[in-house]
Amino acid sequence: MKGIADFFFKLNANFLNIHYNKNEVMGCNMSELSFKTYCIENYAEYKNQPSSSIFEKFLKSRLLKHLETDYEDLHGMGKEILMNYFDQWFGEKRK
Repeated sequence: MKGIADFFFKLNANFLNIHYNKNEVMGCNMSELSFKTYCIENYAEYKNQPSSSIFEKFLKSRLLKHLETDYEDLHGMGKEILMNYFDQWFGEKRK
């Protein structure tokens, strides 16, 4: 299963044209990877920024790790709630 997850994330990383920290993302399963991708892509759209810069922001702020450790609590949240949660994480005002 880890090989599939590695392939999936490399595919997404290539699409986003980024370099990723393999240790930061590969400790999770496919559902967690899909959730991380969902969050990055939707927050990028919400902020009207490239996915690659949002990925870097999530990585540097440790939000990417937080999405993994608190996956059970976060993955059931609605999109609007998640976007506001991320804004709060980064200390930004809500839209």
